[in-house]
Amino acid sequence: MRRLLVPLLMLSLTGCHAANLAAGTLKTIQVTSQAARSVQIEVRAPGSLAAGAQILSDAGAGLWNGGSILSDAGAGVIAAGGGNVIAAGAGNYHVEDSLAGDVPVVKAGVQLLTLSGAPIGSPIETDSQGNVTLPSVPDGQPISAVAAFSTGGKVYRLAVLLAPGAAPAPVFADPVNTMVESAVSNVLAAHPLAQSPALTFTKLKQVWSICDNAGITVDPADLQANLPPDQLRANLVKIWQQAIASQIPSATDKQTVQDFMNQIRAAAAGQ
Repeated sequence: MRRLLVPLLMLSLTGCHAANLAAGTLKTIQVTSQAARSVQIEVRAPGSLAAGAQILSDAGAGLWNGGSILSDAGAGVIAAGGGNVIAAGAGNYHVEDSLAGDVPVVKAGVQLLTLSGAPIGSPIETDSQGNVTLPSVPDGQPISAVAAFSTGGKVYRLAVLLAPGAAPAPVFADPVNTMVESAVSNVLAAHPLAQSPALTFTKLKQVWSICDNAGITVDPADLQANLPPDQLRANLVKIWQQAIASQIPSATDKQTVQDFMNQIRAAAAGQ
């Protein structure tokens, strides 16, 4: 399926953007709760950034540890059919042809964050297939997994929202999921304890699928981490709303996405 580029003006960063975050600025939250799970994440970025079938990051975990990086996140999950085969069917965010424009990112640094942008634990780099397994992911509240990578002298950011409960494997941090997660975190960043029935892997899959089927995706330039977080969020929300209105042909699908976000807002307002 051909994916149309929507000019998403830089996806949001909840902490400080790449050029401005000094080492040690954010306090890392240590995972002490027994309610934790292991989550496998595969990072995929637009193929136009790749020289071949993969993107090899110039820097990964060092982007976080070295004192210059981004925050917050996107959303999506697929099921693996063995190795790196993408399986179609119930529970998947993607089928094979919808991933045609995205390629794995090797040595991306993946960091867990609260929805307000506070780091949880330490970043871990993706392997030669773009995969990483995070061993102690807190459960009970939605959190973000954010991938940072560098190529061509520019830093890029992808993210995925992790809903409470068991996660299918792998979970994808890709352009569409980054867009959806950013809209959610824009609402819930100030309400980290809000509980919403919309924040499940099933609901997130439904919203992702609607966007993907409509051909909504992200221009690589809009994944760069080079603007202040408040500006990034405001731009993203406006453009995502425009994309929903102009590119989703089904009134029912539009209402599904709107209902999803309305439930998120209601949870924030009721906290």
